[in-house]
Amino acid sequence: MATQEVTEASGWKYEFKDLAAYDAEGKAYKYEVKEQAVDGYQSKVKGYDITNTKVGQTKVEGTKTWKDDNAKERPSMIKVDLLQNGKVIDTKEVSAASEWKYAFKDLAAYDAEGKAYKYEVKEQPVDGYQSEVKGYDITNTKVSQTKVEGTKMWKDDNNATDRPKAIKVDLLQNGKVIATQEVSKATGWKYEFKDLAAYDADGKAYKYEVKEQAVDGYQTEVHGYDITNTKVGQTKVEGTKTWKDDNAKERPSMIKVDLLQNGQVIATQEVSTASDWKYAFKDLAAYDAEGKAYKYEVKEQPVAGYQSEVKGYDITNTKIKDEPGVDPKDPSTDPKDPSTDPKDPSTDPKDPSTDPKDPSTDPKDPSTDPKDPSTDPKDPSTDPNTNTDKNSDSKVPPTTENDKPTLLPNTGGTSAEMISILGGMVLFLLGGILFARQRIK
Repeated sequence: MATQEVTEASGWKYEFKDLAAYDAEGKAYKYEVKEQAVDGYQSKVKGYDITNTKVGQTKVEGTKTWKDDNAKERPSMIKVDLLQNGKVIDTKEVSAASEWKYAFKDLAAYDAEGKAYKYEVKEQPVDGYQSEVKGYDITNTKVSQTKVEGTKMWKDDNNATDRPKAIKVDLLQNGKVIATQEVSKATGWKYEFKDLAAYDADGKAYKYEVKEQAVDGYQTEVHGYDITNTKVGQTKVEGTKTWKDDNAKERPSMIKVDLLQNGQVIATQEVSTASDWKYAFKDLAAYDAEGKAYKYEVKEQPVAGYQSEVKGYDITNTKIKDEPGVDPKDPSTDPKDPSTDPKDPSTDPKDPSTDPKDPSTDPKDPSTDPKDPSTDPKDPSTDPNTNTDKNSDSKVPPTTENDKPTLLPNTGGTSAEMISILGGMVLFLLGGILFARQRIK
């Protein structure tokens, strides 16, 4: 029946005046007020007072982001709680199937007093991750702690003289030194860096390395976090060649010197007057892969007619004196000369020319038979009274034993020569026999 406009200017108050209290029948009228609809508000009337309460719905949605460098430890699902004014009123499971997104819909935006609710989201804890919420978006960053520990090893043949008492190990995080430790015998040559962040702000794993500060005379090698120091260095071997030969003509113009490393020849040098009879092997590794010192020696290749003697790395060659009456160049005095070889057939007891079974020396041979006329003592050729040979002894009876041809000693001739001589003697005897028989006839 009437309408009023109520504003802040009216103090949000209204008044309908001079209203008839009763109708024509005298019955009291019933008066009510009703607010015309106001968007976003719910109207409630008590008596003639009107209360407008803010009303509406809202939703909460967000995305889950991972900062873990695609870590294998990432869970397949996480849970997100919805908090209304600090209290959990709902929970959602979020996974790769939902593209790591979530949404809480149809939420009351205001309380009974028209006051907006405060909505928040919170992720339930995930091991190894730190959760951060911006608005309704949640970021999980990989977090944890780690440590770096290792052992220092020495390859120096327990060389306590050159080995330092302590060394320093630097810890590098993504290539930058962030800490240093001193390592010594007192620590058992061990070190440890503790409570290190395993991941950066983006959840990417830090790369930790160790590096030893330089140690003179040693080469450093790192395997994982273990450090090995190997003794290194270079050396040289040099010496002089001395001759003790009274400037002999036979002295060679050049000799060769072998360098031995742990007993094996690894290099050779020619040494001569041009080098002033000096030599030098330079830039030699002083230690092996285990840090043990190499043993270097020198040895001269043999020189004919000289005896070599090494003292340290100096070599002395002394001329070997020739034996009296022996010419080293005379093949007849050469022990390798075949004429003096015990295996020479001319000196072999099995040689037929010296075999007692040889027919020419056999007592049964007709030419030496006492019954043979050629051996008859009346034979003028065998009669000592008619024998004019001045070399024959008249006191020696003409026995067959004495008539045997004398075996000549070997004087270095060949067996062929011996055979020729024996053959000639046999022919001579046969000729004498024939001549004697002719005279008898």
